[in-house]
Amino acid sequence: MPTVSFVVIAYNVERYIADCLQSLQNQTNPDFEVVVVDDASTDSTKSVIESAIQNDSRFSLIAKDKNEGAHLARRTGVSHATGKYVVFVDGDDRLQDTACEVLSSYASGRNFDILRFGRTVVPHGSANQDTALQEERSFNLHTEDMHGEDVLRSVFSEDFGTRNTWSLIDCMFDGEFVRSGFAATYDEPLGRMQDSYEFFVLASRAKTMRFFMEYRGLRYNLGAGVSGSGLETLQKFEHGHTGIHSSMNAVLRYAADSGDDNMTRCAQWYRHVVLGIVGREWVMRLTETDQIAGMRSLRRVWGDENTAYMLLDPLTARAQWFVDHDAVPSDADPYRRWLTLLNSLDLNGISDTVIQQRVNGFLALKGKLDKHEFEIKQAKIAEQQERYRQQLQLEEQRRVLKTGTPIRRVVDAVFPEGSERRNLLRRAAHRILHR
Repeated sequence: MPTVSFVVIAYNVERYIADCLQSLQNQTNPDFEVVVVDDASTDSTKSVIESAIQNDSRFSLIAKDKNEGAHLARRTGVSHATGKYVVFVDGDDRLQDTACEVLSSYASGRNFDILRFGRTVVPHGSANQDTALQEERSFNLHTEDMHGEDVLRSVFSEDFGTRNTWSLIDCMFDGEFVRSGFAATYDEPLGRMQDSYEFFVLASRAKTMRFFMEYRGLRYNLGAGVSGSGLETLQKFEHGHTGIHSSMNAVLRYAADSGDDNMTRCAQWYRHVVLGIVGREWVMRLTETDQIAGMRSLRRVWGDENTAYMLLDPLTARAQWFVDHDAVPSDADPYRRWLTLLNSLDLNGISDTVIQQRVNGFLALKGKLDKHEFEIKQAKIAEQQERYRQQLQLEEQRRVLKTGTPIRRVVDAVFPEGSERRNLLRRAAHRILHR
């Protein structure tokens, strides 16, 4: 039995897979095996794998003839892993050359089901260095070891303040534990965020999770796969959020099947997190035009109640910005468009108390913004009326200067300017005024 089994999942990663496998061949501790699962790639990934491992007996390739997603690929791979410990590797990432040596040495003599280690994040594609550093900080949080129900709660709740991630690829698992854990997962394809379901199952069964964050054993290529940011097509967005929906439902179903209160509470917390993630992606990844079609797609898959929750995050944040900055949204502002979409949803009889609270909170904030907008409009109307009054007054003054008052016009007619009578009148007026 090898000390470590590396289970590599690969799908259309021809650009990265050779580097990934090379990082495993370079391990300073040779006591390992590598199980590579090609999930029916349509590019040259499979041939690159075959070429890279052909002379290394520690490597084996499972080439699937049908693409079924990362969950079933990982499930297949771990069922063939025989090591004392198991480490999952994505085909577009790589491990440090010392990973097998350092992790197995640290694990020796320590009892755990899950051992989380650190990662270095490298930006690719649309990802930038600032985003990579932010992601790196979030994945390398130091925390105390967790035991029992706290393992699940440390990832799927905010009970401990800082939350651990549900990522599988920066963990070493006890071999027997992870094999039995994956055997307990659903034998069905899942879409994006399938690792959250897998980690939920494993964390719910774990007795101990330890942390070795000072060792950055994973080199994670941000933006190489589905990670990163930037606009995407409506079709890709629909495929992504539909896959996330399947993974979320798997978590909810697994928790419901267990009948465990802690799992049920954690699953509901996770559901709200997922809704927020999908809502942010709808805002960031779709153009203004595609957002409207994307909202129809969200309603069809998730229903009005969940879709409302997705909209409430950006709407609330935008409304709060206007209130804080003593401003009002223009007709072209996204706030107007998002509010129209929210108003198109059926929000009667919301069953989720958290969503109802969010709706009530937004409506209260919207009331403040509406009042503020009304006051600003009234002030502008009053200002316009005052400017109009002043304009009329100025025009009257100009007219008087030009044509004179009615009395002045009579005097000018009876006593023409320059006449003797006009001069006599002026002298008489002068004597009267200076008595």
